Parts: sequence; C-alpha cells; structure tokens
Amino acid sequence: MIRLFKILFLLITIASFGQRDSLSDARKIIKVSPTFFAVAGKTYVDIIEMNLSKTYLDPRNIKEARYFKSEDAMLHSSSKGVLLITRKKQTPFVSLSRIISNSKTVIDKSLPTEYIVDGIVVDTAAVKIEVTAIKSIAILLPSNKPELIHRTQKNVVVLTTKIKKRNAN
Repeated sequence: MIRLFKILFLLITIASFGQRDSLSDARKIIKVSPTFFAVAGKTYVDIIEMNLSKTYLDPRNIKEARYFKSEDAMLHSSSKGVLLITRKKQTPFVSLSRIISNSKTVIDKSLPTEYIVDGIVVDTAAVKIEVTAIKSIAILLPSNKPELIHRTQKNVVVLTTKIKKRNAN
C-alpha cells in the first residue's frame, strides 16, 4: 500500500512538471523591442493596446503589421503572440460619440442616438475610428412628418469608412 502511494506521488509530481507550459498565454510577456514588452494575445497600434474589433484603421495609413512570438512559443504553434501595427502617420482616433458632439447639426439630446458604420449598427462603447478612415458622415434626425411611413424616435449617425468590404466567399 505504501509502495502504491509512492508511485502515485511520483506520477503526480511528474505530471505537474508537464503542466508548466499550460499557463495562460495572456500572462506571458513578449519582448518586441529592447524598450517595448507586450502581453501575449493582445494587439497594439503604434505600441498602444487596441481592441481591433472596435477599431477602424485607414488601410492606406498602415505601414507594417508584424506578429511576434516569444522564443519558447516558437516551439508551440498554438501559443499566442502579439500583433503590432505601425502606421505611416499617427493620425488621431476619434470615438463615435465625439463625432456627433463635434457636429454642427443640432440634435435632440433627449433621444437615443444609433450609430451605423459601413451598414452595421455599432455599439459605441470603446469604438475608435482613425480620422483619415472616415469617408462620409450623415446625421439623420427624427422626423414627425405624418407622410413618412417609418418615423424614428432617435438620432441616427451613418458613417462610411474607406475600408473595403470583404467578399462573402
């Protein structure tokens, strides 16, 4: 019985050493340059962490996009790395809510505002658009005209970007 416990203890100890690489990739720090260290699984634009699913970049302003992995991650193809996007010109980003506040169009602030970017209704939380990526902005105000079939009781901001639409193929 004691021998069985010794064998189990030995197997558990060996198994725990094998778990060393299973730490979350998010906790791994990757050296991108001598002065810049990044967290694995994150995306950076000009060394500032960004959520790409909520960021619109001007495709003509992208100088380089590089993917970095840590040296030990080179052995494991499933490990996460860091995406670093460098832009040609560091043009400012603007939030969707700021677009309407900077507009000369007078809106009814008591009504909700809906944002449509490239035909998709977007939640404004943390969405950033590179100023040079904006092609056009239209602000549609609510209408009380009885001849219109569809009356909206909200402000609608329709924004078109210079980003080409992807094919469904």
